[in-house]
Amino acid sequence: MTTRSIFTFCFAFLAGLSLLRAEPVCTESFDQTATGALPKGWRVSGGEWQVKDGKLVGKGTAYLSRIFAPVGELADVAIEAEVSFLAAKKPSRWLALMVRAEKGEPRPFLIFTSRFERHKGSGLEIGFNQPIKGKREWEIHRRGRRGPALKLGEPQRMRLELRSGLARAFLNGKLVFSCDVSPDVPARGEVGFVVSDVTATFDKVRIEKLPPEREGTARGHAGRVCRAAGDRPSRGIPPLPGEHDARLPAGFRPGGGRGGDGCAPEQGRSGVPAPW
Repeated sequence: MTTRSIFTFCFAFLAGLSLLRAEPVCTESFDQTATGALPKGWRVSGGEWQVKDGKLVGKGTAYLSRIFAPVGELADVAIEAEVSFLAAKKPSRWLALMVRAEKGEPRPFLIFTSRFERHKGSGLEIGFNQPIKGKREWEIHRRGRRGPALKLGEPQRMRLELRSGLARAFLNGKLVFSCDVSPDVPARGEVGFVVSDVTATFDKVRIEKLPPEREGTARGHAGRVCRAAGDRPSRGIPPLPGEHDARLPAGFRPGGGRGGDGCAPEQGRSGVPAPW
């Protein structure tokens, strides 16, 4: 390998660790919205959502409590927000950024999830939720954890990018996941937030319409996806620091029911992410 090719590779790799930036189609800080109301065009699907003290507050009263931003359906998109937990039914419960939520119910969607207990087990995940035979099922693409432990009210900035079939997730400005997504992920869809058994705040929201990925574009640290719990990584690419290699903990079956702590859905609650 020549010096020039090494330089080109290193440049492409480092570029792959950086945020993509595009002109926003929506920015929202909620400080112009009255307490108890929602900004114009924001649409609720489950849960209790309102602006309080200049922040959007979502309380999960259904398993998937969602709110959609007024940006229509987007294909190549980035969504980011400053988020915090105000309460959690259990430390394993979570909030998420959501993209490509297909219109109609039950709708498939892709999310970047943070559990309140993000520093343990699979505290962070990229997952795809879709209806299969009348039940909701999860396909976990990437999972890992990041310390230190969160405190109630502590803010963290989350960003999810999805361009073509490549998803990248950032926490506080640093890349934590990069992976190909399932071919079943819709080509375009709505954008928003999800809470599950938590009360959380969302603020300083920025949604961008990203330019399409050019053919042959270097992807940096990407190119593998853990299709389901228990799958081994493909292409021999090591995980990012702190990321799981997708091998199951003891007591779990790939894609099966719950037998302990792990990445399979709970029995009796189809499509529930790993509850640890």
